[in-house]
Amino acid sequence: MKLRKGLGRLYLSSFLNCLKVMIVEGDTSLALLLSEELNGKGLRVIHHNDPSRAFQDAKKIPLVGIVIDLMLGNERVGFN
Repeated sequence: MKLRKGLGRLYLSSFLNCLKVMIVEGDTSLALLLSEELNGKGLRVIHHNDPSRAFQDAKKIPLVGIVIDLMLGNERVGFN
């Protein structure tokens, strides 16, 4: 993709800031580490530690990806 100086960069920056990734992780420190890395790549991060709430939000919010902890606790596991 060829970008013009100035406006092209602004549009690309705006586009990247609209890309959202969801992290479903019970370990807050691990979620923070992942969030910082993804934010550094220009992605917006939504973090949930409650899998039911994450599922509801994932149905409503357009996402480019989801990072799921496979061992979320007794309520649900990431395989579900």
